[in-house]
Amino acid sequence: MKKAHEGEILNKSDSLFFENDASGYFPFLHYLQGENIMSRSVKELESIISIGMSIDEIIGAFEKWYRPMEEEDALLFETGTFRFTGEKLFYFSLTKQFSSEDDEYYQIHMDILYEPDDENKKFSGTFWDETGDEIMNYIKNSDEYEYAQRHKYKKIEIYMDET
Repeated sequence: MKKAHEGEILNKSDSLFFENDASGYFPFLHYLQGENIMSRSVKELESIISIGMSIDEIIGAFEKWYRPMEEEDALLFETGTFRFTGEKLFYFSLTKQFSSEDDEYYQIHMDILYEPDDENKKFSGTFWDETGDEIMNYIKNSDEYEYAQRHKYKKIEIYMDET
């Protein structure tokens, strides 16, 4: 049996014991079960997505990565021009949302970012899919996808947050 340490990435098969404080609270249990599993998912996605891939390759890799879908999971496709980081950019974003144990959600985002231009400024929308069965068809038939295929993206950002 292995002792769990804060910040440690664990395999699902690891047998663990947790040191508790005097109150009986296991301080790292929630952290290890939630954020580390999600951090591992971010690393898995980062390992299959790289600069230089075509939009078709990126979307195909994301499609393989997001399966299987659990009952509480959802996928989001979102586009628009935003200043989330202070820099105005066009976002072509895919997000997988997972439920957490405290009635919140973890979200793993993959943002494909483009310089804003006269063509992409007209795009702004969201599409939610709770089964994972409809989103790829929706994306691949969208004007935004056709735009993304014809233009070079500036960068890709992959990250996790909690709602």
